[in-house]
Amino acid sequence: MTKWLVLLCVLCSLYVQGQCGLCERSVDLVVNGSFSSGNTGFSSDMNYVTGIFTCPLCPENTYTIGANAVFYHSGFAGTDHTNPPTGTFFIANGMGALGSTVWCQSIAVQPQTVYTFSFWTRDVTNNSNPHPMAHLYASFNGVWSADSAVAQGGWTQFTTTWDSGDAALLDLCIVNNQWQTGGNDFGLDDISLTACEDIHLSQPAFAGQDAVICSNEALVLGQSASLGYQYDWTPSSGLSTANGANPILQASNASGSDVVLEFVVVRDSADVGCVASDTVVVTVLHVPAFEGLADTVICPGTLAHYAVASDWTSVLWDNAIPGDSVQLAAGQHQILLQYESCTVTDGFVVQEETMPDLDLPDVHEACAPEGVLLSLAETVLWSDGTTNDFWLGFASDTVSWIYEQNSCFFFDTTTVIVHPEPTWILSEGTDVCDDSTVEVDPQWPGDWDVLGQQQILTTNAPGTYVYTAMSGPCSYFFPYEIRMLYTPELPEDEWADYCPDAPLFIGVNPVDEWDFVWSNDSTGAQLEVNAAGSYLLSASNLCGVDSMRFEVSEIVCSSDLFIPSAFTPNEDFSNDAWRPIGHDISRYHLLIYDQLGQAIFETRDWTEGWSPGTGRVDGAYTYRIEYIDYQGREHTRIGHICLLR
Repeated sequence: MTKWLVLLCVLCSLYVQGQCGLCERSVDLVVNGSFSSGNTGFSSDMNYVTGIFTCPLCPENTYTIGANAVFYHSGFAGTDHTNPPTGTFFIANGMGALGSTVWCQSIAVQPQTVYTFSFWTRDVTNNSNPHPMAHLYASFNGVWSADSAVAQGGWTQFTTTWDSGDAALLDLCIVNNQWQTGGNDFGLDDISLTACEDIHLSQPAFAGQDAVICSNEALVLGQSASLGYQYDWTPSSGLSTANGANPILQASNASGSDVVLEFVVVRDSADVGCVASDTVVVTVLHVPAFEGLADTVICPGTLAHYAVASDWTSVLWDNAIPGDSVQLAAGQHQILLQYESCTVTDGFVVQEETMPDLDLPDVHEACAPEGVLLSLAETVLWSDGTTNDFWLGFASDTVSWIYEQNSCFFFDTTTVIVHPEPTWILSEGTDVCDDSTVEVDPQWPGDWDVLGQQQILTTNAPGTYVYTAMSGPCSYFFPYEIRMLYTPELPEDEWADYCPDAPLFIGVNPVDEWDFVWSNDSTGAQLEVNAAGSYLLSASNLCGVDSMRFEVSEIVCSSDLFIPSAFTPNEDFSNDAWRPIGHDISRYHLLIYDQLGQAIFETRDWTEGWSPGTGRVDGAYTYRIEYIDYQGREHTRIGHICLLR
């Protein structure tokens, strides 16, 4: 029996906006009103510009879509209305003309409908001084709104209404009626045109046809879901969902008698309060309790035992074996149970225990000293009493193990052979003098890496040789270095000059394989000399010795400069000129200054003196001398000269 309820319409505040009535909802017709899609969906008489930090909005009559006005003009400020700082909005530098078109969009509308138009605007001029501000109107098919918005301060909303009359298309625009520049900079965001529209209900409530089913039999109630509708079933017990259009009912009845269930579905349209309901009656026939047969796992080579209650009319296993109980091998199975007019089927699986692949080679060979690692995927009991998933040994042995899994057992044995590591009796290398020939015998089977050199290496060439020693299938590599030593050979005797005030080093370039000894028992290839004399240097190694002599003579090589403190230029041919006296001087520069600090004499020749004649009065004069000595050291001398007549 199906019951129908009359369709009701109630007001739902979640979806209805403004003055919309029962079973109506508000619809926004403006595309990209938040400018989140960038410069699309609208037209403008202003010039669109791009780029940041290059002041693309410096010219008038330009606009862009961005997140922060200061990115496009250093004198602007402002961010998105609804989602700062990442949201985008319309940023404009007004053109300064009455009635300039800022934003336009053509929209299909319904005749005889009242629409609400709104937008948000703000001033973006970052200046507190008085300046012109945008004066924005709404234009509906060329007719301006009576109200307007002035873009001043922060975000301000403009809202007005428009009656479509007989119109089916609307050219909607925002115009700027500000003719001045030097300001007139504004932002737009969240533009919307909304109206109320009916919610048309095309699907009645339908709970389904009344039915009779067996216990645990699945029955689909209701109808296919329709977009925009919501569903609520009462009661929800036994249903796959309480909120779907067509839930599945599966009720169990082992009570001994039939059970009658009644379900009611309430359907509404998109939460706006337009609702309807319907009822369905389902009779669930009695069937003995049956929970289904569980899958089971058996050890390889065994059978699984299954049994059911004896109160069924008939029982048939795998469509061939009758009876309340059965022994089954591994495989896919099914059971067919019948009670009066109701039939129950069930499928189940008998599976052999899957033992892991724990097989190891009968013989396992390894190389010393690494040892033998027998690794398995599972933990087992080894013949030495340890329990682990690996066995580690360093000697030949016979190893067995046993594995248990869910009372199933697996056994195996493997023979371990560890080949011994070769005994290396040689050192890492040897030294050979000049072109001598050497023989190297490792006394272990193997080969050298030199063609034709087996077991014994015979060579007179220095280098690193590698010997491959064999132990069964195992290879061991031993490097052996033959280092060629050459008999020392020093240069001919040398002579050198020694200055007492400067260090002198004598000697030769060092050679790692040579030992150096001087006649004064010093060691090393170099010797610092601080006295004249004869020095003997000897160089030796295992292959021989050589020597050379250094003869060192002392010389005077220091520089000095004597600077007189006075002179008498009275033309008596005695002390008439002033000149410093020295030797071993280079890059000499002399300046003499009078009492007023004026330079009156300059020379770069250290042999040239100053002869002022009678033109200079008696008194003190200042000198400054810069020079470099023979060792390259720079000197500066400053002092006074007394001129006396």
